Amino acid sequence: MTGWRGDATTGDDPPEPRATERDWLAAYDPRAFTPVAVTVDVVALTLRGGDLHVLLVERAEPPYQGCWALPGGFLRAGAEGLAEAAVRELAEETGLEGSIEIDAALSRIHLEQLGSYGAPERDPRMHVVSVAYLAFAPGLPDPQAGTDAAAAAWHPVSALDLTSPQTAGASADTHGGGVGGHPGIPLAFDHARILADGLDRARAKIEYSPLATAFLHHDFTIPELRAVYEAVWGERLHAGNFHRKVLSVPGFVESTGTTTERGGSRGGPRARTYHPGDARVLHPRCSAPAGRRTCDDRPAPAPPRAPGRGARRGTRHPAHVRRGTGRRHRRDRPRRPVPRRPRRRRPAPPPTRPAPPPRHRTAHPPHRGGRRLPRPGPALGPPRSSSPRQRRHRPAAHRPPQLPARSHPDHR
Repeated sequence: MTGWRGDATTGDDPPEPRATERDWLAAYDPRAFTPVAVTVDVVALTLRGGDLHVLLVERAEPPYQGCWALPGGFLRAGAEGLAEAAVRELAEETGLEGSIEIDAALSRIHLEQLGSYGAPERDPRMHVVSVAYLAFAPGLPDPQAGTDAAAAAWHPVSALDLTSPQTAGASADTHGGGVGGHPGIPLAFDHARILADGLDRARAKIEYSPLATAFLHHDFTIPELRAVYEAVWGERLHAGNFHRKVLSVPGFVESTGTTTERGGSRGGPRARTYHPGDARVLHPRCSAPAGRRTCDDRPAPAPPRAPGRGARRGTRHPAHVRRGTGRRHRRDRPRRPVPRRPRRRRPAPPPTRPAPPPRHRTAHPPHRGGRRLPRPGPALGPPRSSSPRQRRHRPAAHRPPQLPARSHPDHR
């Protein structure tokens, strides 16, 4: 027999049985705390006509009746999770719900959690915490309004107003952030902030990950991939440099060995087709242009620059620079202007003394025609010629006088 055996002398009583967790949950009253609702909002981005578009719905019920907002809804407590609720809302608004190819269409959609937004004043009804998701998909059909929306449509991102007053005091635990843009269509609640954070996430993530291929079909060309980067960044890229950059990143894209059926819109050879590779991180990364701006209209932070040879003592080069593999990284970074040294001029030669005039062999000036006169002969007459012919044709005035043989000085 088991049980409590009390001591008769001390009179100890048996201990009270501990309440089980089931009994504690049965007595728990959730109404003792302030109720909080959870919603899911989806930032669905796609390319339509070469421009970046986002999916918006027009609210049919208050609050913000008649305003455009991101597709979303309340979480079905006890029936689904956050990711399942995001897929359900996206399928309802994009017209994929009830279609035969819903599984194949949803498998091509890249869905990731963007952040959580829980400011007390973001919803006038009650304290609502919203979990935002970011979705990319190629070739989504025309949207269809759900049960709680009056209309649904794709809107270009450039035509939206991301400075909605509903974002005052809102905060979010997200990657990126910032509010800004050009005047356009206002958004309900703090959806302008959520959309701005989604754009910053997309612009930053396509630099170091192959996320840009999620906007395209399985087989694509390099010009189509460049169009994705230009639409997301909002900058024109050099076609040749982009082509070499993409093919130099290992695992980014892989060739299918086929080409398109015909050339481009301007003619030319048929382009080669590629499909996404197995890389998860792009190394080296595809850096965005230096002039790209974020949604808060502030310049994007410049990447850190490795110290050069002239760095102060005690600093070390990064590992990729020490290994000699950082040349491609340094080429993509903006270069600082190097001051040009003044050109050293060669000193002028020292002044030289003027050359003396040429000395003639005789005191007679040269001939007018430039020919030098021969030397004068003996005192008896003009110089003798070197040949008998010249002596014979010499004028009589220049012939030496004929003296008798007996009186000649050389005659003996």
